[in-house]
Amino acid sequence: AAIKERVDHRDALRERLIKTCRDGQKAAKQAIFALHRGDSAHALKLLNQCEKCVANDLMPILHEEPNLRGGSFSGVMEEYVEGMLFYTWLQPTRNGDGNNDNGGSELPSGRIL
Repeated sequence: AAIKERVDHRDALRERLIKTCRDGQKAAKQAIFALHRGDSAHALKLLNQCEKCVANDLMPILHEEPNLRGGSFSGVMEEYVEGMLFYTWLQPTRNGDGNNDNGGSELPSGRIL
């Protein structure tokens, strides 16, 4: 009976993780799409939403069941990192004193082709 309870509990955690990962991954993907449209403010809001999903909803599950780290969770993290890298790449470059490295221009450091 104890083994069945443990298996059922792990299965419930796995199902909750998979369903919650979908929300985080969707937010990160939509952030990337927003960046493609030039909407950095909305993208940052969506990336923050993904980050909160990971910290508040997914990490407690992984602390209890670390073996669930692969699969859906790694997909969320991959999408989040891709979004944050793209967001950062599009931001104006600045040197250590707070001034822009590109001659005072507020152009992004990267360019959408």
